[in-house]
Amino acid sequence: MMSRPTRSQLRRHARRLTRDGYQPMMLINSGSDLPEMATTALVRAIWRYRSELVPIAVAVATFIAANTLHRAHHAAWPWLALATLATIAALAVPPPPWARKTWAMLDHPAERAYAVAITITIGGWLTAAIAVGPATPPMPAIAAALTVACGIPWWTNRRRRAKVRVDRMLDAWPQIANATGLPGSQIMSALVDVWGWRARLRLARGQTINDVISKIPALESGLGTFRGAVRVYPTPDDLANRCELRVLDIDPHADAIPWPGPSTDTITEPIDLGPFEDAATCRVLFLRRHVLFGGATGAGKSGGLNVLMGNLAACQDVVIWASSEFGFLDLADRIATGSSLMPQKKNPDIAELLRGRSGRAIGALTSLATVLKGLPMAYDRDLQEDKLALFTATENALDCLEAAALLVSNLVFNRGALARGLEDAGLYATDSAEALVLAGTPFRQAHHQVAAEVREGRFTPLWGARDSLSKRSLDVPALARSTAARAASLRRWAKTHPPDMRAANPDPDGTATG
Repeated sequence: MMSRPTRSQLRRHARRLTRDGYQPMMLINSGSDLPEMATTALVRAIWRYRSELVPIAVAVATFIAANTLHRAHHAAWPWLALATLATIAALAVPPPPWARKTWAMLDHPAERAYAVAITITIGGWLTAAIAVGPATPPMPAIAAALTVACGIPWWTNRRRRAKVRVDRMLDAWPQIANATGLPGSQIMSALVDVWGWRARLRLARGQTINDVISKIPALESGLGTFRGAVRVYPTPDDLANRCELRVLDIDPHADAIPWPGPSTDTITEPIDLGPFEDAATCRVLFLRRHVLFGGATGAGKSGGLNVLMGNLAACQDVVIWASSEFGFLDLADRIATGSSLMPQKKNPDIAELLRGRSGRAIGALTSLATVLKGLPMAYDRDLQEDKLALFTATENALDCLEAAALLVSNLVFNRGALARGLEDAGLYATDSAEALVLAGTPFRQAHHQVAAEVREGRFTPLWGARDSLSKRSLDVPALARSTAARAASLRRWAKTHPPDMRAANPDPDGTATG
């Protein structure tokens, strides 16, 4: 005779079933003719599609609540109307930072607007149903129509669908791990983004990140993704039994990426050139650097150059610094014009025209992309139309470089205004926080302490600009010499570039002799 299992044995068995992908459920059979296997399949389907069934479940719960309140508290509908108005007012007010971190929905204006619409719909219908009865025509028909209308945004929400898809993938991970040769591995956490999801993986004893890398084709097959969608990285803590799994649902380079506009308004900050193959943002700092765009045909070199020009056009450093509000720059008369109304004003014409000239480069790219659209795998006469766009963009870039050189060579820095700008105590708040950290104060506490002093107007910097630069180990003379050397090298290169095309084609009839 078998002994009855103990509670600890039952708990271990339940944990083993959960780890293997089985979901706990309770089956209640009252003697109906419905087979138990069909009941199991029905409960499993409800559990699997629980996210899609939320609008219907909310509608049923609202109908039951309306029926209960109508019978028991028929005169309570004014209080419900006031509660609905209070909830709408609370959702309409911008939430504080701690609320946005706790509830991600509050950080998305569209989702917050959807929550307001749902509150109005449920509160309004529930108030009317308590007053007149939920079964009174046309209340049931209105409830059905509102359920469908409010359910469509829920069912089509991309972020919710991605989260549900990842949740189902995580539930099936034990089977996927066994099928791909990584038994015993577990997913510790997962994060969903626009392009796919990222998970932190804990490997079984004896498994390493090299084993996971060798199983990438099997993982792509097990996860049902396209080839090249899975990438494996070490974790920041560099533990041998941990790795980070990056899975793409959408190939970021499968289609043209729309340009969202300039990512910065100053050349001192990195420029966003678009996503890498793993959807990570490609941000490059061009300040005091020489950058080479390289790649095969169709790799995106011209697109990168146009994104660069579009961002540079938005860098209004000269325009802003030369304004009377800053006064950091003085424009020479030969590169500025006066105002027709204000005698004291100087217009930074070259800087503004350079900002506007970026439209020509973007237009040339659009023209060339239209010519190349739908061409077969050979040369066609369509391609003779690419010369106009190419030569126009090249001449425009050369003109812009010449104008930019004239602009830079005629800039005069106002040392007095720059010195007054350095007297702003707020520039050295970070230095004070770092000094507190070096003295043993945790950075979070040091940050709050300095921020409170700045807000209350009692912050006093520990040192000035010169000491701040010296403490950051910046060899300013060496940087100046390096910049001068690079400038001299560029001057020597510019004497022969671009080459004079007329020297190779001196004949008037256009025949080459050289």
